[in-house]
Amino acid sequence: MSDKEVLLEVTSDHLNTGLRGVPVGTCRTSFVTPTEGVHYCGYPIAELAAFAPEDIIYLLFNKELPTPEQSKQIRSELAARATIPGDVESVLKTLPRDGHPMDWLSVGIHTLGMLETTNDWRADAMNLIARMPRLMGLIFRIRDGRAEEIPADDPQA
Repeated sequence: MSDKEVLLEVTSDHLNTGLRGVPVGTCRTSFVTPTEGVHYCGYPIAELAAFAPEDIIYLLFNKELPTPEQSKQIRSELAARATIPGDVESVLKTLPRDGHPMDWLSVGIHTLGMLETTNDWRADAMNLIARMPRLMGLIFRIRDGRAEEIPADDPQA
């Protein structure tokens, strides 16, 4: 396909319907059908909803569902990456308690990115994914004025 090939014609009727029926991009990993809805890597989203979050994370990175051994490995990898650097808590404690939770989350994510960037997109993404549950707990604990520590995750759970 050349860069100048005309793929479709947009008319004023399209504009009056919010461009309904006009493709605006392509995606190699997902598609939508009228009967089954969204598919990701060939799997209907409705089926993927039954899988463990770690298995879906594996799918997002590898474009296939994990074997039982791969599932065990990604759980172990995420558990090993879950520790949040101590400086994140001190940064969060400087924020106004009445700030919007999404602003807190944004600051937390940016702080994690600044403190421990590996310059490897996969490692950085895995670190962020692994730390999100603990970051959320930390944010809500600090915003609520609670000082108790969050117990360590149980890797067997």
